[in-house]
Parts: sequence; structure tokens; C-alpha cells
Amino acid sequence: MTKQEFYSDLNVALTVSCSLPFSIPDEAIDNIVKYAHKWFVRNYDDAVENIYYLIPKQTWSSNQEFQTTRKLKLPDCIYSVNRVAKDTNSKVTSNQPNLSTQNRNSTNFGLGGETMSNDILGYVIASSYGDLTSQIFDYPISYEYNRHSKKLFLKGSLQMSPDFLLDCDIILPLEDMFDLDLFFDYCLAHSKMQLSNIMGTMQMQLPGDATIDFDRFYTQGKDELDQVKEEVKDIGGGSSFFLHTGSM
Repeated sequence: MTKQEFYSDLNVALTVSCSLPFSIPDEAIDNIVKYAHKWFVRNYDDAVENIYYLIPKQTWSSNQEFQTTRKLKLPDCIYSVNRVAKDTNSKVTSNQPNLSTQNRNSTNFGLGGETMSNDILGYVIASSYGDLTSQIFDYPISYEYNRHSKKLFLKGSLQMSPDFLLDCDIILPLEDMFDLDLFFDYCLAHSKMQLSNIMGTMQMQLPGDATIDFDRFYTQGKDELDQVKEEVKDIGGGSSFFLHTGSM
């Protein structure tokens, strides 16, 4: 659905198929839709999408702000950063044991014995030792991400000048929300409340001395808004804990 189609459907629903002699200007709908989008991003899981985002060494090593503050400005579409990891290609790797049947009799990882079970046990110990030395000599990266400034603060070792791989949630474009019925209902409810606030301050007389009960219009909009919020909350199912956690 295009923006113009969404706005047109909104005005048709608001005026009860043009039965009422008023409509909301596009400029006013722009404001309602903008803040509705922000609300859905914060509260509706499907308003964001999970991706991996790579920050090559060339990006952070040549960034003047990063050299001074250890902060990087991320694209505005990134809503949250769930995890930051060093690219595995940049890690120091030791000679990994070969568990093939051709090799298992030629090495025992210093444990003795010639059985495959001993080889596997040796592999586990060697891997654990590698993890331990990595923690001692190559500290992992920790981070903080500020959604308002869109800046990622990286803390930890930069040994080996690694690339960074981010597990992120990005904000879906506004146009992708126009086909969502809950988004339409949310905007319609806010439009009713907004129209009631504006028109209710004036005594508007319709043909035939008819009047509009704007208090009822406002109450109807508020009830519909609460209903949408409750439905979005039920859909979330508690997964928003991970969505809004700054780091893990």
C-alpha cells in the first residue's frame, strides 16, 4: 500500500465514508503516522528485523571519533545492538587436533593411549586451553549502544585489529507498516482523538442544526487505541525483553 492510499483510507474511515463534512490534512496525518511508527518500533516485534552488520577494521581504525572516544556512529536504521563479536578470521588460532582415523594413531595430544575416546578427550582439553588463553591474552569485546545518539561504544582488546560483527535489530521502513491492520487502527484511533481535540473547541453546526458529539468521538478513539495496545502486548509474548536489552 502506498502512502497516499493509506492516508486516503484513513480519511474515509474517519469520516464514515465521507458522511461527515471534515477530514484531517495530510500534514496532520504525517505527524500521527510518524509517532505511531516510533511506538510500534518500541513495542511490536515485527516492526524491527534482525540482521548481521559488519564493521571492517578499515572503518574503525581510520575513524577520528573512534580513536578519541572508542565510539562509532551507526546508521540511523539500527534500533538495537544485541551482540558484538570479533570476526573469527582475526583470532589467533593454534594448531587444531586432527580427529581423522588416519591421524588418531599418530597423535594423542599428550594424554597417552591410542583410542579415539582419548583423542576426543584431548581435543576437548586443547580447545578449553585455547579458550582460556584467548580470555587471558585477547580480551573479549564488550559494548554499549545508545539508541538516541546511534553511537556504539566498544570496550576491550583491539589486538590483531579485528573486524567486528554486530547482531542488530534494524527499523523497518515506514512504508512496510502501511499494510499492517494494527498500525492502521492505531493511527485511526489517534486521528479520532486529534480531530475531537481540534473540532471540539469550536461550535460546529451541521446542516439541519445537527451537531457532533466530539466527546464521544474522543472516547471511541481512546478505547480503540487501548485495544490496539493490548493486542500488540499480547502478540509480544515477553520477547521484548531481548529487544530492549542494551547488551547481553
